[in-house]
Amino acid sequence: MNPIVFQENSRMPLYEQLYRALKQNIISGDFSCGEKLPSKRELAKRLSVSLITVENAYAQLAAEGYIHSIQKKGYYVSSLAKPSGAARKNATVYQLPSKETYQIDLRTDRPDAGRFPIASWCRLTRQVLTEQGDDIFRSGDFSGERVLREQIAAYLKRSRFLDVSPDCVLVAAGTECLCDILVKLLGAYRVFGLEDPGYRKVSDLYRSAGARCFYLPMDTDGIRMDALRASSTEVLHISPNHQYPTGVVTPASRRFELLAWAGERDGRYVIEDDYDSELRFDAKPLPPMIAEDSAEKVIYMNTFSKTIAPSLRVGYLVLPARLMDQYYRRFSGFSCTVSAPEQLTLARFMESGMYERHISRMKKFYNSRRLLFLQKIKQSYLSSFVSVEENAAGLHFLLTFHDSPDEEMLCADARKAGIALTFLSAFYRRKPKTVPSSLLINYGGLREEDFDQVLSFLCDWQKKKRPDQTGA
Repeated sequence: MNPIVFQENSRMPLYEQLYRALKQNIISGDFSCGEKLPSKRELAKRLSVSLITVENAYAQLAAEGYIHSIQKKGYYVSSLAKPSGAARKNATVYQLPSKETYQIDLRTDRPDAGRFPIASWCRLTRQVLTEQGDDIFRSGDFSGERVLREQIAAYLKRSRFLDVSPDCVLVAAGTECLCDILVKLLGAYRVFGLEDPGYRKVSDLYRSAGARCFYLPMDTDGIRMDALRASSTEVLHISPNHQYPTGVVTPASRRFELLAWAGERDGRYVIEDDYDSELRFDAKPLPPMIAEDSAEKVIYMNTFSKTIAPSLRVGYLVLPARLMDQYYRRFSGFSCTVSAPEQLTLARFMESGMYERHISRMKKFYNSRRLLFLQKIKQSYLSSFVSVEENAAGLHFLLTFHDSPDEEMLCADARKAGIALTFLSAFYRRKPKTVPSSLLINYGGLREEDFDQVLSFLCDWQKKKRPDQTGA
């Protein structure tokens, strides 16, 4: 047996130090299988520790199966099928790769979380925890807390003129869980059609869940019908009210074509991702496709990521009745992936009217910020070389360069200046021969001084390309 040395200043109890040392001796082979260990009294005397210290160490080793006792004979080393190779003496240390950080990041489509009424949210959370008592720790409804599903249904009726049953609302932890649920419910064997260019995360989520994905080209009205009909797509995931990243809005004529396509065969569905429908500045939110769906072919998806904060991790689906019935029969034994306190607090936030007042305030704020940034571009040196493409909605717009700059070089120079940029071309899975040199400007979480710095960088970069032009 290797010498056992106790660390007197360690916070670890003596019995645990002894247990670990004996365990290591057994694993390393210093004790052979079947070898008898010193008696508890003998070992206590040898190590100058109390008998209870040795008893506790032996008891833990016996509980884990490293040793066993034989009545009136003592403790013996148990037989162990040891793994090949040297015994691990130290835990393997793994450090997650550090993410690239930038002073200004225009790649991330995020809201301004600093304007959320956190004091009101905290007050509602305290109310929930106080008033619910022990009930808050019970196992909740698999599809989400009833009161939250009722509030979501009531909100959709007020804001979107959408009449849905709370029993067809399914709450889950954000887009990641919603996509995983859809693949499990509809079947990974189905082909999921996605917009190209499109939000890459959705594609990655479906693929990680085992689904096959097909990338469909777009025109100025959304998904091209000829490409859709020529494909093997069975489930179509689209954002008809404000596509990311192009900003395209699908008109009524194309929507009815998509509904007709879905109704032509059993098993076809349209997933309507309404991710930022509330943030429309020039008019009321557009009616969702599901409102025109008489054949129950549309699955409505939305989250609270843009209107409250991405970290809330609450999203929901509105499923056709027959799909909700299938989900209930197959997955009602599962648990909701959003904690009950969070759901109940959100329900109160919506019931009190705070949610809609918050949306109203944020729409005014974002529209003011958007108009300011657009005005700054118009008044800058850059205005002669770019055009802005946007539909007065959402938290991003496209800045298209007329002269097609070297996108890789521009992004590299921006990184050196602490600015993260991305172009429209990065969102294609099947890149066409010609793609506009459109820079994506996610302005939701951008401060005015940050935008000034970005605009100054872009103006300077453009001037360097034209040393003969020095106009202001």
